[in-house]
Amino acid sequence: MNKNSIIVWILFLIIIAVATAIILPRYGSLSKDIQISRGRALAANLSASTASNFTLRKTDPSKGAAIKNCVDVTNIVGNKLPEGYQIDSQDIEQGRVVFCALKGPNIEPMQFSVIGSN
Repeated sequence: MNKNSIIVWILFLIIIAVATAIILPRYGSLSKDIQISRGRALAANLSASTASNFTLRKTDPSKGAAIKNCVDVTNIVGNKLPEGYQIDSQDIEQGRVVFCALKGPNIEPMQFSVIGSN
């Protein structure tokens, strides 16, 4: 190798090191943003599902699922939340709207609305 090609390789490695130092911290932030967005989407889905369930049970009480506690919401979304997510327990009266807490991996608890139904 001649002197010029060694200098080119050294410059190339410096550019890669600088690019890595800039990109990696941003990737970590992006990963957190994705987790927060996923939690928000899940909370919105749970709120919409309970509103639909309430309307369905008002028209035909044999359909849908009774929601007497925040954790009962899982009964209308296939009895399962994505891995790492959980809902705090809180009693709900018929026809009342309460805000339940959704907890997930690496995110603060998120609130979603639930309408109680018998």
